[in-house]
Amino acid sequence: MFFYANGCLSVAVGAFRNQMVFHNLDNMSSLMLHVFPMLSMWNMRWYTMPYEATKPEKDRRFLSPDESFDSTKFFLVPFLFYLAWVSVYFMIHFVFAKDRIVERNYETMFRAYER
Repeated sequence: MFFYANGCLSVAVGAFRNQMVFHNLDNMSSLMLHVFPMLSMWNMRWYTMPYEATKPEKDRRFLSPDESFDSTKFFLVPFLFYLAWVSVYFMIHFVFAKDRIVERNYETMFRAYER
């Protein structure tokens, strides 16, 4: 989960120009959707899990962290899941629901920057 939250999801913060505009609910909700998983997984990986390692085995709630670094696990697998998600999103918005989206003037991640 650490790799997913701090990989493709963190790139989306900059790619979609997430902004902290307190009076705009759309900006705040988009920012929180992209930032909170990163903060949660960072906290769990670097603070919660090392603390759990100091506790007796029967009192631990998390598995021990995987300290090995594998570039396939870090980059390729999360990217493939993201690519699958984008492919499904693309099919829904540009094939199956295209007419309805254009008719109702909905904003999608592909139309957000046309203005």
